[in-house]
Amino acid sequence: MSYQWDYSAMTSPRTMVNQYNHLLERAADFYTAIDNGRDSMSSGSSASYRSTPERRESTSTSVIAQVKKSIPDKIERRREQNRSSQRAYRDRKERHQRELEQQIADWRQKHQMLSKSYSKQGGEVRRLKSQIEQLTSEIAALQSGLPSLCGSLSQSPTEFDLVPFFEVGTPMSVSSPRVGMHQT
Repeated sequence: MSYQWDYSAMTSPRTMVNQYNHLLERAADFYTAIDNGRDSMSSGSSASYRSTPERRESTSTSVIAQVKKSIPDKIERRREQNRSSQRAYRDRKERHQRELEQQIADWRQKHQMLSKSYSKQGGEVRRLKSQIEQLTSEIAALQSGLPSLCGSLSQSPTEFDLVPFFEVGTPMSVSSPRVGMHQT
């Protein structure tokens, strides 16, 4: 005789416990029957080992009672373990979420700093480009005016006074044409 679990009837944990208890009772009956068969086949020398049927019955009943008590305890412990695991998971999830939110806040702050720096650098680049354009135009204006200035110098060198400033009659001043160093 074999026993099959009736999965369609398992609608609640209580039903499962009842089926499990029934299965345990049948197993206890089976092992009791096996022990009775051994007792009848054993020799007289093992008579001290034999137990009375009443003792076997009480032992199997106490085992069944212990198993019946332990099953709800196991189920309750398992439920508590599941609740604890769920609580720990929620805590880890919330901690991870807070860490991610902090990273986002840090990255936003860095982005704002970089954006300000970028704007400042962009303004500096525009100012320097404007200065370069201004200096380039000044250089071009000076270069375009330079040939006329050079041409006027080469045409009339006599317009400039090439004689240094000193007194004409003193021999010392001729040898030393330094301005502001007069010997009297």
